[in-house]
Amino acid sequence: MKSLKIPNTGNTYCHSTIETADRSEEVKNCYPMKKILPYIVLHSIILLSTLGGICSKTAARKEFMSFEWMFFYGLVLLILAVYALLWQQIIRKLPLNLAYANKSVSLIWSMIWGVTVFGETISIGNIIGAVMVLTGIILMVTGEEKKHDE
Repeated sequence: MKSLKIPNTGNTYCHSTIETADRSEEVKNCYPMKKILPYIVLHSIILLSTLGGICSKTAARKEFMSFEWMFFYGLVLLILAVYALLWQQIIRKLPLNLAYANKSVSLIWSMIWGVTVFGETISIGNIIGAVMVLTGIILMVTGEEKKHDE
C-alpha cells in the first residue's frame, strides 16, 4: 500500500515521498531550496516594483509640486532605487531570459492593484492576457529546468 507524505528534509523541498512496504521513493519533483529561493526573491522584487506604480499613479492624482505629490514621487524614486539594486543581485543568480520572462508577472500585479486600490475594472481580454502571460512563464521555467537536467 502506498501513502504520500511530505518529508522534513531541511534544505530540500519535496512535493512528496512515496512509501512502500519495503522502501521509500522520492518523487522526481524535489527541488533544492537554492533553486526555489531565487524565484521567491525575484517575485518579491517584482511586487516591489509594482508598488512603485501605485505610488506613481497616486502622485499623478495630487496637485503638481504639492507636499503629497512630492511625497509619493519621492516614494517612486526610492522604490526604483531599491528595485534596481535588488534586480542586479537577482540576475546574478538566474538566467537573464528567465528573470525577464518572470518580470511579466508585473502586468498581473498591476491589474490586481488597479482593481483593489483604484477601483478599475478588468475585462475578459485582461484575464485572457494574464493567463497567456502565466502560461508563457511556466513554459520558460520548465523548459529551462529540462535543459539543465539533460
